[in-house]
Amino acid sequence: MAKQKEERKEKILRFVNEFINEKGYSPSIREIGANIGIGSTSLVDYYLSQLQNDGFITTADKHVSRSVRLTLAGYEAIGVNYFDTPAGIEQSR
Repeated sequence: MAKQKEERKEKILRFVNEFINEKGYSPSIREIGANIGIGSTSLVDYYLSQLQNDGFITTADKHVSRSVRLTLAGYEAIGVNYFDTPAGIEQSR
């Protein structure tokens, strides 16, 4: 059970990273759920809370849609160098 939970958390991190890189903004909770095969927005919200508690993501406001961002620890958890992402490249200029 714990392995499935960790796999889902990693899938969420990867999806959020890819979505932001492609579109320039965060995915919605429904988009995250649809991508990783979870129909319940409450369960997606649970995973996002866990990821935030673990220090892998941050949100501008719990009640603001599309405010999820990966932290440096989040990028490291999925093996991505932040400075290789569009946001990181822009920040380093």
